[in-house]
Amino acid sequence: MKSSWKVLLVVGLVVLMWGNIWGMNKEKATIKVAINGETFGKGTASIILDNSVPVAAIQLEIKFQPESVEPVKVEVSKDIGKAFSVSYKIKSGKLKILLYSLQGEVISPGKGEVIKIAYKRKDEVYTSKENLFTIKKVILSDIRAESIPCKVIKKELEGEF
Repeated sequence: MKSSWKVLLVVGLVVLMWGNIWGMNKEKATIKVAINGETFGKGTASIILDNSVPVAAIQLEIKFQPESVEPVKVEVSKDIGKAFSVSYKIKSGKLKILLYSLQGEVISPGKGEVIKIAYKRKDEVYTSKENLFTIKKVILSDIRAESIPCKVIKKELEGEF
């Protein structure tokens, strides 16, 4: 019995290593928030997606500081076309966003803005732009509704696309 466990362990390790070597377990996309700039207490933030496979839908949960900033509008970026829709809900310092296409369109592989968030400042003392919005959860899916591995880029670079 003990030898069969050893065989299973070895087979499992080989499969794991093989998957890592051939990129089967690697992220196929990265996502981040970039602050575009502010004027008179109003600004925009972009959700930037860098994907190597087509993406059919995106679900995000973004944390923000409600005492400092208020998201006022969430829109689909013009970069991905009119075939996509966005739904969002703001509650208790969380912004939940769902981006989808009822026509079955996908976001082609590449890098660019997919969602734009308009916001206004609430506080007189501006906090660091890096702390305005933080992606806490992300789910990307393909046309078959299967999950796409995605890495969240934490470090925000202002205006970088």
